[in-house]
Amino acid sequence: MINWSQFVEYAEAQQIKKEYIEDTKSFFESLDPAVFDRFYNTERLDCNAVTELFPNGEFRRFLFVMAVASWPEMVELYRKNNYTRQQLDDIRCDLALWVEKFASDNVGITGIDFRIYDWTRAVRR
Repeated sequence: MINWSQFVEYAEAQQIKKEYIEDTKSFFESLDPAVFDRFYNTERLDCNAVTELFPNGEFRRFLFVMAVASWPEMVELYRKNNYTRQQLDDIRCDLALWVEKFASDNVGITGIDFRIYDWTRAVRR
């Protein structure tokens, strides 16, 4: 599992607003690293298990944390495939846009849905 300073660095690199970063801090600090690693390192996310472990919509925060954590893998994928820096910059803010949309649709709650997490997972492959 990444640490808080890495989370902030990766979130800022993806242009996530500071308010969403700070809103995630207590949730992040409460995460069990073994649980994070178990889900983060799986090929296919078990949505039912995630929603059971993080009830009342908190799974959306968990998905957000995992998506932010994948930033270095996305950068490496772009490097490995010889994509231009401009191509990476063009998608850099995508997650931030989805977090903003989710928060506006859900009265300020920081998170993302499974569909957006699946997109972030796809770019890690």
